[in-house]
Amino acid sequence: MKQELAVLVAFLSVVIPARLFAKGDISKITIEGADLKTPIEIIDFRDFKGVIYSPWSGPGVSVNGEAQTEGFIIDDWSQPVTERPRGLQRYKVSFYAKFPDEKLVYVVLYEDDPATGRGYIYLPGTGDEWYGLNMGTIARGVEGHWFRARSGWVRVARPLIAGAKVTASKEQPGLELRLQPEDVQAGLPEAFTFVLVNGSNHDVRVPMPSIECEDPPFDGNIHLKVEFRALRPDAPGFGSGCTNDRMDDPPAIMNRVQNWKNLHPGESLSLRAVRKRLLYRYEEPGAYEFCAHYFPPSVTPGDREALNRAGIDFPQNELTSAHVTFVKEP
Repeated sequence: MKQELAVLVAFLSVVIPARLFAKGDISKITIEGADLKTPIEIIDFRDFKGVIYSPWSGPGVSVNGEAQTEGFIIDDWSQPVTERPRGLQRYKVSFYAKFPDEKLVYVVLYEDDPATGRGYIYLPGTGDEWYGLNMGTIARGVEGHWFRARSGWVRVARPLIAGAKVTASKEQPGLELRLQPEDVQAGLPEAFTFVLVNGSNHDVRVPMPSIECEDPPFDGNIHLKVEFRALRPDAPGFGSGCTNDRMDDPPAIMNRVQNWKNLHPGESLSLRAVRKRLLYRYEEPGAYEFCAHYFPPSVTPGDREALNRAGIDFPQNELTSAHVTFVKEP
């Protein structure tokens, strides 16, 4: 009988170790993401005041025979999120506890939306990588759904992620401007496509820029520059330019950024303009050297600080594309 009891205890310690140590303290939380140079490691929880970060809370836990409906880093367990913004950066959040050896006990996915101040938590469901681990720790009955994250968790996680993203962005190339001539007729292109490519290792929010003199100018602008070398010495030169008299104040920066396109690493934003939309209309025979120039969105120092605090990277520098040359023969 004693031998059978010993075998049963050994079996239970293997099958449901987390249940046996359900009151263990969380010793470490890590946050991993494609836009982070290295994982964020949290071992000091003083900033988590008021935040229940132990996975042994909420649905799946009973206290004095009463099932718990609140707890952990999820705001409202009764309201799974069916729609959330697309293109948000995703992070893996891992929870470790000591039994007494430190072990991984729970994993969730986290997405942050700095534009709205909200965060979202996903509990891995059947077929997901971390489903088995989580179910061995605590079964909630709501796995496989997204939920709103508690504001306390967002308050702690967002600046940690923003700081790690800033460090990574300083060591990686940013946006690249490319110029693609199209529809060449009589030696000259009749259209151009301007392409902004995210060459970094993290997401970049890019507003749709205007072209030449179009409005609105505060979301950035792209100009086509033309250098002309005539084939005959008496050919007249040409130039172009524009002015913008609009003095409208742009919307608040966190409202503006909701309409900016979120470019993942390697993704691009393209704008095509035919010749009549641009400022070059010259037909004189000669060599035409084209390049594109990008002016970033207009933001105040306060706007820039707000975006940096929210962990939003955005275009901040002027860009110039490579030059391309076409020759129009007489």
